[in-house]
Amino acid sequence: MFFRRAALCLLLLAGTCSITQADENPGDWFSDDAIIVVRVRQPKATMAKVVSFVYSAAPMYTPLLLSNESDILEFTNEPLFKATDLDHDFWWAMFNDEAGEAVSAFIVRTRDDDEVINELNELIADDASESVLRHGRYVIIATAQPTLDQIQKRIDGQGTSWRESISPEQKKTFETGDLSVHVNTRHVYDIVRKNADDDVVAHKEFRNSLTQMLFNAYDEEAVLKFVSREILEKGADAIVGAAGVAISATVDHTGIETEILIDHDLDRENVKQKPHALSNFQVLHRMPPDRQCYVAGTAPIPSPAGWFLNVIDVDNHDDKDAPTLTEQGKIQRRLRKLKYGQWSVAFSLPTITLPEFRLDEVAEIENPQAHRLMNNNLAIIQTQFKEFREKRAYELLDGVEQFGDRTADIHRITYKKSDEENEDTHAKIYGSNGLVSRCVYEGNLFVNTIGGGIQAMQEALQRTHATDIANLRPGLAATRTKLPENSSFILLLDAASVFASLTQLDEGVANHEGKLGEIVDLGIKMAKPTQSFCGVAFALESEQARLNLYVPIEQLRTNSPFFFMMFAGEFL
Repeated sequence: MFFRRAALCLLLLAGTCSITQADENPGDWFSDDAIIVVRVRQPKATMAKVVSFVYSAAPMYTPLLLSNESDILEFTNEPLFKATDLDHDFWWAMFNDEAGEAVSAFIVRTRDDDEVINELNELIADDASESVLRHGRYVIIATAQPTLDQIQKRIDGQGTSWRESISPEQKKTFETGDLSVHVNTRHVYDIVRKNADDDVVAHKEFRNSLTQMLFNAYDEEAVLKFVSREILEKGADAIVGAAGVAISATVDHTGIETEILIDHDLDRENVKQKPHALSNFQVLHRMPPDRQCYVAGTAPIPSPAGWFLNVIDVDNHDDKDAPTLTEQGKIQRRLRKLKYGQWSVAFSLPTITLPEFRLDEVAEIENPQAHRLMNNNLAIIQTQFKEFREKRAYELLDGVEQFGDRTADIHRITYKKSDEENEDTHAKIYGSNGLVSRCVYEGNLFVNTIGGGIQAMQEALQRTHATDIANLRPGLAATRTKLPENSSFILLLDAASVFASLTQLDEGVANHEGKLGEIVDLGIKMAKPTQSFCGVAFALESEQARLNLYVPIEQLRTNSPFFFMMFAGEFL
């Protein structure tokens, strides 16, 4: 009986798959009030690809999937599973009933209706909460009769399908995956608001458990505040500001590719940070082929806060005066908390924290408020980080863009060390709609700047892609081809170099206490691939944001024992 119930539960979870034929679209039988819709494309083929992937990434775990004692194998021997046509998609959806309770339904296509119905009848006899509907060779199971009645209306052509309520971009993303997920964030937001009191309690419990699990070696109260403010609260604001989210994942023996599309809701009145208030900062690093990172493009910035991106080349840490990654991380976290009103600024961290640093030149500042704001923030930063020193000379050209108007003029501020006279070393790129700049870096640390205007960013990208990508090492270049060419933010990472650099951190950083220390130590010992590359691409459009993640098999093969042991130690 356990495995019968497990079979039903697994089908409920797996019950999601793509559109079949034009005259058979079982996924469209879910109405537009579905909170979540999931599809598993052709389960038989998808399961084969998953097994192939596991064998390639972590062959030591393959016997766990295929052994006679495997729960998966025992499940596949169940009559209910055998009677299901695994060449057709599984669909699953979750709804919210009138009482505010979550109800679900899944749809499968059968090879033998009678056998399936007999199995389902036995399962339902044990739990009367499930209801069954037959439509041709399809069987629909719901945890509540009203949900089943609603599906019957959709089959009869009444109401609106969830697919009709989403954008073409969401549809495109949904259709590409072996595993696809649609999330109706409007309904999620309404449910959260309706159950606000319960959510507050659950919110605190979650934060406490997360803090204890991950940060027991640190100040739990401080971390708790950070997790609440920076992750949960801002993350919730971002989610409710979307009209919908589409997720798709494809897998084969070479790796996993994941795509996430967030469709903005420009009409919602109660969103704290509306998408049309987002601006952009420019990231343009031309990396020589012997370095491990390449970054190019744009990314969104919430209007009320100042954000920046700090990229560190960690190949060489032989200079004991160079800042450690820990020092950089502390500065990054603290700077992120500073508020700049309607302005956003990117700083060169090692330069502005020098005691001899001063604002030597201010050019093209038309707004006095911006000038005062910059100097005030500079004083705050120097006071907070006066103990941080960096002897090498760095220069940075910073752009400041007023939020709320993408066509606003770009106010340029040039920072440079007081003992540096050669301003020509700045790498400057001007777009027709704003300023884009690149920082000259030296040694093993470099920090980039912000820029302004979508058109300026696109022009700068077109100018730099041809030269920068041509200089990539073969592994990074191959990973770059896996990501969309028109992405506005691209990050290519040589994981081998990054993991190797962990061993060069100072003793106080490398030898953490508690769970975090265990993870760091384990990662240093186990993550030693000779070639491991991964890539992230992000595209921001007027009404959509799209994220692509590519993880090749080399990295997963090397790091899968590490990931498995980390999660097993926490949750098993």
